[in-house]
Amino acid sequence: RFVAGFVGTPPMNLIPGELEHRDGRWRLRGSFGALELSNGFAPPHGAGSDSRVVLGIRPQQVTVVGRGSVLESGGVVELCSIRRVEPLGECVNLHAVSADGTEWTARASSEFAASGEPVDLKLDMSAIQLFSANGDSLRLS
Repeated sequence: RFVAGFVGTPPMNLIPGELEHRDGRWRLRGSFGALELSNGFAPPHGAGSDSRVVLGIRPQQVTVVGRGSVLESGGVVELCSIRRVEPLGECVNLHAVSADGTEWTARASSEFAASGEPVDLKLDMSAIQLFSANGDSLRLS
């Protein structure tokens, strides 16, 4: 997690959460809601439900979508507001805040360039990384 936090520009989104095991499925629960983890996910030895972890996802794997435009709920962070737009030429880095105050960075086309605009964020669940509370990378199958 230490390296993931400073390698790359902009840095990886690192958001705290907890593992949850219910109905035979693993989920990651946090300020972003509950995200289903892959069927092959197995927590590290000694980790169980309610284990604290950190979700890591690069801004390039976070898609900005218009409010309510995503029909499926998997990997969606709702009710965000764009706080700052960082122009990069053909694209922009958007710095958004979710309803609970969690800060996110997403890379988007310049069409989503208005500060204050309400948006949802769609996370590419195949690109997320999980880190244990002590910073070790957890394997997602």
